[in-house]
Amino acid sequence: MVATDKRPGSVPNRRRSKWAPRDLQKKIALVAFSVGAIVLMFNLQFGFIGLWMIYQSPADTLEGVLQQTKNLMVTQFVVVGLITTLFALWAGLTFFPVAGPIHRFKLFFTEMSSGRWDVACNLRDKDHLQDVKDEINSALGLMVENIKAKHEILSDAREILEKDSTSSTNPKVQDLLARIEEAAVEHSRRFGETEAAKQTEAAAVS
Repeated sequence: MVATDKRPGSVPNRRRSKWAPRDLQKKIALVAFSVGAIVLMFNLQFGFIGLWMIYQSPADTLEGVLQQTKNLMVTQFVVVGLITTLFALWAGLTFFPVAGPIHRFKLFFTEMSSGRWDVACNLRDKDHLQDVKDEINSALGLMVENIKAKHEILSDAREILEKDSTSSTNPKVQDLLARIEEAAVEHSRRFGETEAAKQTEAAAVS
């Protein structure tokens, strides 16, 4: 059974059967089919050529026939191995524009969990999954705007509480101010902001 989220307005935890854009699926399927078909074609071709050579120059003894068959199998194995390696490299280069972005997405979220939150995700121009990158950056932009808006609210609240003459004698207010300060330090770490930078920006606006 597929688990679903029962919260109001939530989207069921399901995904469509396709795991990549349709044009990308077609390209992957075409490359895989081409590699398999070409390797099979070469395999059959060299097999027929070897059998034809044995037919044209048959050995006089059974040992000679077995030796010819052995040489044919070894030659065919080496040739097919080389062809398979070459086409595997070609397929790898074809799939790299897909595998590379997936690895980049993993690194991006890993770096984001311990570093800054305002760094955009970037891919090379020739990489696929550019639309996924754009969606990630769009969601990241909304998250950053929301966090900064909440940070401004906390800053306003701290300013009001610090001006209140009763704040210094109220332990709950002091605890709240300490938590707001911790959130401000974390905000500065995540967004690379400093008090000097904020004062400069405020002075420029005024």
